[in-house]
Amino acid sequence: MNEVGRELRAMIAADPLRIHLLWSEVGKSLLYVQHFDNAMAHFIAGPLGLTLGAAVTEIAEMLKTEHQKTTGQLVAKLIGKMKMTPATHDLLKEHRDERNWLAHRLILENDNDIYGSSEAFDKLIDRVRNVGERSTHLQGEFGRLYVAWAGAHLGLTDAKIEEMTLDMLRKQRT
Repeated sequence: MNEVGRELRAMIAADPLRIHLLWSEVGKSLLYVQHFDNAMAHFIAGPLGLTLGAAVTEIAEMLKTEHQKTTGQLVAKLIGKMKMTPATHDLLKEHRDERNWLAHRLILENDNDIYGSSEAFDKLIDRVRNVGERSTHLQGEFGRLYVAWAGAHLGLTDAKIEEMTLDMLRKQRT
């Protein structure tokens, strides 16, 4: 191990709870981002992509295609296909930018905050948490839009949608 590696290990060893908190919050926020990515993919493949009477195989293929896209690609597709307010447009772009910071640039841009003052670290943790909270909020909003669309266009009742959702969640646990 080189000198830099030894120095980093010493910094982590000096305050392991701080590093554990950072890892925990980053992991949690990235999971929330992935749940919202899934909601965007469903929304694009469903309300924005389907024609009435589409075959189940066509729906599955569209969803498979959307699931292979990055957050940025999904956001761009939503912005391109949906009528939305400027505030929603800006929120989606901000979400994409913050997600990219979290996944790609946190260490590059905020390394000093990780090992610096408590105030700087707390601000960093707040920013990481905000990415997850925004993802959860957006997932809920798009989920409500999807449920309304499914009821209006597919004739699904709220009870049927809830049953299907619970069934999907149970299958994921097994």
